[in-house]
Amino acid sequence: KEGKAAPDPISGEMYLCTTFTDEENALGVWDLDHFLGVEVVQAIADDPAAGLQALSAKAGSELTKAVVIHVFAFVGLFYTVPWLDDRHYSLWPLIFAVFCGIGIVLC
Repeated sequence: KEGKAAPDPISGEMYLCTTFTDEENALGVWDLDHFLGVEVVQAIADDPAAGLQALSAKAGSELTKAVVIHVFAFVGLFYTVPWLDDRHYSLWPLIFAVFCGIGIVLC
């Protein structure tokens, strides 16, 4: 409460809560403060504007990859459903269905 370090109840090591300026909080650092030790938070703490820009770019890239996987899997599933009756090819619809699920989870 006083801005001083306090002992961690489990390890006994002294711990000081991370604090940010009002400007850093306005840029969104406060929203990520509960992920202590994560490199993203460190980048945001070092340079809030650049760190948030990098986080936004990475999130956009991950979303794009997830959508591509999902679309590919859905199209593959659509075209391989008739193969369910064939013993040799019936595994492919299952594989595409699993990738549809992965695409949904990633989105």
